[in-house]
Amino acid sequence: MNETKSQVNDETGRHASAEPGSRRHREFRADWMRDIARSVLEGRSLQQIIDYTVTELSSHFPDFRSAYSTVDETGTLAVLSSADPHGMPALRGLQADLTHAPDYLRALRSGTPLAVYDVEREPVMAPLLDSMKAGKTRAVLDVPVTHSSTLAGLLCLDSPHPHRWSSDEITTLQEIADALTLAIQAERSRTALKERENRLRAFVRAMPDLNFIMDEYGRVLEILTHEYDLLYRDPDQLRGAYLQSVLPAEVADLLLDAIGRCIDSSALQSVEFSLDVPAGHRRFEARLTPTEGEADGPRQTLMVARDVTERFEAERRITSLLREQELLLRETHHRIKNNMSTIGSLLNLQSSRVGDSECSEVLRDAAGRVQSMMVLYDKLYRSEFRRRLSLGEYLPPLVEEIVGLFRDLKQVRTELDLPEVDLSPEVLSPLGIVLNELITNSVKHAFKDVKDPVIRVSATAGQDEVTLWYGDNGDVDERSMEAGQSGSFGLELIHVLVEQIGGEVTVHRQRGSQPGTRQTVIRFPCQ
Repeated sequence: MNETKSQVNDETGRHASAEPGSRRHREFRADWMRDIARSVLEGRSLQQIIDYTVTELSSHFPDFRSAYSTVDETGTLAVLSSADPHGMPALRGLQADLTHAPDYLRALRSGTPLAVYDVEREPVMAPLLDSMKAGKTRAVLDVPVTHSSTLAGLLCLDSPHPHRWSSDEITTLQEIADALTLAIQAERSRTALKERENRLRAFVRAMPDLNFIMDEYGRVLEILTHEYDLLYRDPDQLRGAYLQSVLPAEVADLLLDAIGRCIDSSALQSVEFSLDVPAGHRRFEARLTPTEGEADGPRQTLMVARDVTERFEAERRITSLLREQELLLRETHHRIKNNMSTIGSLLNLQSSRVGDSECSEVLRDAAGRVQSMMVLYDKLYRSEFRRRLSLGEYLPPLVEEIVGLFRDLKQVRTELDLPEVDLSPEVLSPLGIVLNELITNSVKHAFKDVKDPVIRVSATAGQDEVTLWYGDNGDVDERSMEAGQSGSFGLELIHVLVEQIGGEVTVHRQRGSQPGTRQTVIRFPCQ
């Protein structure tokens, strides 16, 4: 290997001083470089450029075999093109594993031209000697063609006889190899660009959107879409046109305003508009974002417009149905509330006309329970969140309305301290009936000899539990406090309803005349 390098360097140095290069070689290289540049600009394929290069080399060096091969990462050589003089076999299509000649492969990967005077005398070529003999090759000039510092190919001149390669021959192959590197880069860039374009086309075909590039003045620079029946005009009529000249005035003004806001704020803008297009009257939602334009040109925006007609119509129908449903619900709620009010009034009326005091009391109790349910229903109906209602919003008016049912019997004062904790109707409805039973029991049985009757309702809310206190300043001995005793249907009902909401009820008794002489404590989960 060292001998080969010194051979090349010595040869190059000698010719550089004594032989500056023949005019014929210089003119060939200049003409060939122009032809390669023209071929790249014309978009010829890399294989066409390689075939042309090999053919031109063969005409310039008729005594040598000209060839171009690729060398992949595994070290496999494949001859893509070959021009063979008389007496030398054709190599096109030949493949060889260069890993069996590691020094030779390493030399090629270093990017240094390899000039061998006689392959039979060069140790680097020893592993390939049989192949060289089969190809009738005695001298080789191999110039690596690299791309991104990686060996991509090999440009070769092969001689059927030992040959000392001149500096012109080496320079010619080196310059051509450099030009081929540029051709490879152009080919790969073109291939990458084509792949991106194909992906972009596939992306556009798959998208239901209309994509526009527009400048700050509303001029349409580019259109990318596959939905041509959604365009207001033919694409060729839209490209280069100003929005003001091709769209209805109100739509053009709307979009121009959005373009201005988008560019000035460098932020995404959204607008909606309607247009009559070949597909019919359609509703569009458009999003605009700033994009890079020419350095000295007008600023640009990308607008992505999507046909949202079906969604818009569906939303409109849903809104209409919801409005109708709201009206029906209001009518239904109104009728239910009126029916409940009628039932309560009938019970109260019947209670006042029944001669039997015990029967009258039962009817009054039933009216109180109906009133409790009616207050809950009315509060839930008026609540913004129908599935939850605040304890502090629901209980105070309920307590006042239940106490009001007994104004003709007793003037009772209330003291309320209730937190704003949201509970479900499944908890509030039983709780309202429980309070109705407690208040009814207090007014009917506890305040006979009390001058200033007081009912106190308070509650506290913990993380998982609510505790409700109910107390009055009535006489403890005047009423039964335990469920299961005679005439205690209301208290039985209290225990059943509290168990229904997963809670427990306890009663504390204390003789005296101050508020809180009797206290009922109800604990239940927040959920």
